[in-house]
Amino acid sequence: MAALLGLFLAACVHGPKDVSATMGRADSYWRLESIDGEKAPAQRVPPVILRFGKDGTFHGTAACNSVGGAARWHPDGRFSGLDQPLITTTAGCLDLDAALAFAERFWSNMPSASGWRQERGMIIISLGNGSTAVFRPHPNRFRGTVLGRRRFR
Repeated sequence: MAALLGLFLAACVHGPKDVSATMGRADSYWRLESIDGEKAPAQRVPPVILRFGKDGTFHGTAACNSVGGAARWHPDGRFSGLDQPLITTTAGCLDLDAALAFAERFWSNMPSASGWRQERGMIIISLGNGSTAVFRPHPNRFRGTVLGRRRFR
């Protein structure tokens, strides 16, 4: 019994080896809710959705465009590979100017992000310009976006 308790406590101190345990499931999807308290515009397509993969990869959207690259996230709150370019599609997003502008605020500061943390069911990313971006779980995954071979309606 004491040995099991010791293993449990060691796991708590050192954290999970599988990064998916940090996020609560194998793949998790998060919708940008605000940057520095300013709410994301309510449009038919969210400005940003991020997918944190269980293997440490992440990619996302900028309104109706896809964003990806070599960047990775780590369970200890670090990012790596942000010095590599983010690759973005450039589809025309009709009537999504506000969503695109908000997405640009996030993605333009993501390459110099200092880290992330999970708090009260949210993901909070510390961006390079000193801003914080708050994400909430996105239950519909990429429904309505260009990711996952689905088109927005």
